[in-house]
Amino acid sequence: MRAALLALTLAALARADAPRPWIRLSTPHFELLTTAGERDGRTCLDHLERLRRFFMTQSPVAADTVRVIAFGTPAEYAPYRLHDRSDAYYVGVSGRDYIVMASLGDSQLSAAAHEYAHLIARRQGLALPLWLSEGLAEVFSTVRIDAGMAVVGTPPHARLRQLRAEKWMPLADLLALRDTNSLTTDQASLFYAESWALTHMLMLSPAYKAGFSALLARPSSIAASAKLENDLRTWVDARSWPSLTLAVGGEDAEEHLTVEELAPFDVQFALAELLTASGRDDRAWAAWTQLAAMRPDNPDVQAAMGRLALARGKVAEGRARYQRAVALGIRDARLCADYAQLAEDAGLPESEVRAAYQRAVALDPAFDDAHYHLGLLDMHAERYDDALAHLRALQQVPEARAFGYYVALANTQIELGMREDAVRSAAAARDHAHTDDERSVADDLAWMAKTELTVQLAPDGHGRLLRVPSSEHGTNPFIAPGDRVERREGVLEKVDCGKETRLTVRLASSVVVLSIPDPSRVTVRKADGGTFEFTCGAQQGQHVLVEYAAAPDGKSGVAGVLRGIEIR
Repeated sequence: MRAALLALTLAALARADAPRPWIRLSTPHFELLTTAGERDGRTCLDHLERLRRFFMTQSPVAADTVRVIAFGTPAEYAPYRLHDRSDAYYVGVSGRDYIVMASLGDSQLSAAAHEYAHLIARRQGLALPLWLSEGLAEVFSTVRIDAGMAVVGTPPHARLRQLRAEKWMPLADLLALRDTNSLTTDQASLFYAESWALTHMLMLSPAYKAGFSALLARPSSIAASAKLENDLRTWVDARSWPSLTLAVGGEDAEEHLTVEELAPFDVQFALAELLTASGRDDRAWAAWTQLAAMRPDNPDVQAAMGRLALARGKVAEGRARYQRAVALGIRDARLCADYAQLAEDAGLPESEVRAAYQRAVALDPAFDDAHYHLGLLDMHAERYDDALAHLRALQQVPEARAFGYYVALANTQIELGMREDAVRSAAAARDHAHTDDERSVADDLAWMAKTELTVQLAPDGHGRLLRVPSSEHGTNPFIAPGDRVERREGVLEKVDCGKETRLTVRLASSVVVLSIPDPSRVTVRKADGGTFEFTCGAQQGQHVLVEYAAAPDGKSGVAGVLRGIEIR
């Protein structure tokens, strides 16, 4: 009896020590690969789906599937750990987002939420300093979601205890820090705690929360000060904190969850992709080489090796691997698009880059990233009909790409003579511009959309291409090469006849003053075909259409030089 019991005990211990199989749990928006078991996997995916619904309620972003890889033991995780202190991390590359975790379980749900917050910030195109990026992730790591409601702002108690017990990092150092590699483990922990506290205060305190959205757009607008630090210490010492309670819609993801056991090849393929995405090229190459030995005719392996070879500067091998993948019938659109991007960066012929993107959209007609790059390639190659088709094929335009997208669309529409559409696209580009230079580009496109290209002789007798407003009366002969011509309708209020004649015209919502340095070089027309002469002083409210070379002068208030006027 004892022998039988001992045998059963040893068998149970052997089973406990044996590694768990890799399984894949899938919901509509997440794919979890793990050896930590189905129960904890279901809990993690349920939490992530709830988080996704919360973020989508606040600010919708692209809905690409996120791959989560969670290991069952520290030994399994060790080869894929990014840093000594990282028990979880996020990696985002073209076409794929990864959340990687050392383990699963209730204690790891906050880590999953922290990394998912980083993912959302990247998808929204936010360019945040380290303290704000980590501070936001810490704030959202404690989001509680239940019964369709989300509570944001619950303090992480370990962070509070640390801030109340230890000497703080100077606030100026916190704001300036670019990475935590130079910090000790204790210093890094303090950095995260302070980043959480400062973000929490700026986001939720009555004194600061009104400016938080502006802070996300211009993080550099905040600077260390004695007042800010005093406010922060008061905030940390408080006994209660405000929070936000928000409604979260959506259905239970459990209804759509599937579970399957993974084959060894599929596991190794996914881990090789992770090594590639996290930039560990030498180990990734070794992993892909093993996979190629296992299945030499697998087109996805050949394409992945081609992509990595290009990234390592091995152009000939990269091309050969990708061409072999095509010959073997590659079915992975993302690998094709990744290869195309690297091929473009490596300076390969445009035809080769375009062919890879075309294969990507052939495999996945809804592949926005590939359509966007094809649109740019076709626009630069003056294949404007093809460019327009690809740009219009995009189903979603993320904020990080919006300005460039609408600029490309407006340029294409201008070349195709679609003036009204181009004006709207230029306006959309301006709406998504983030700098004065970008706004200037959008304004230039709007002006180009309202004008047409013509040839006019310059005083030296040479022809010049210039854009002038289209007119039923033909080209204004006094518009000079280099003029940026504006056309406005309004009411003629006054003619000043001083050293230089000036007209004041009231527009719908402003007033424009135009100079006339040489009255003989102004086209004057009447809509009824009659004659008109300028008289000095106040006018009788004639409706006019003015054409002028825009040249704003802040000192004199003159908006430009009058080239033509039509009395209506």
